[in-house]
Amino acid sequence: MQAAEVVARLSDQARGIPADCFEVYGALISVDFDKLREYGLMHLIKKVSYDTEGRPRVEFYDAQTALAHLFKLHSLGPERVEHSGPDGGALTVRVEYADAEPAPYSEDGE
Repeated sequence: MQAAEVVARLSDQARGIPADCFEVYGALISVDFDKLREYGLMHLIKKVSYDTEGRPRVEFYDAQTALAHLFKLHSLGPERVEHSGPDGGALTVRVEYADAEPAPYSEDGE
């Protein structure tokens, strides 16, 4: 699979399923597979199974996960942030306890 196809599929997942691919019958929701096929979105189906009464259950890929992958792919934010002291060196941490007298501060940590 080429990179462009990966991005296209993730983009489809992030956009989700068009509303006209669903029919609502009271408490039941039906998926119109013909429309999904017509729109070229059958690859958005993650799993098809049946409940205890024999009704089909359809699980789609998660849009939020696809968005997170696209976010990382396009470097839209830092994956992690590193903190450092002066000139990229180690951080100096000073710990003070509320019930103790504060010690005099020095740059060398002594």
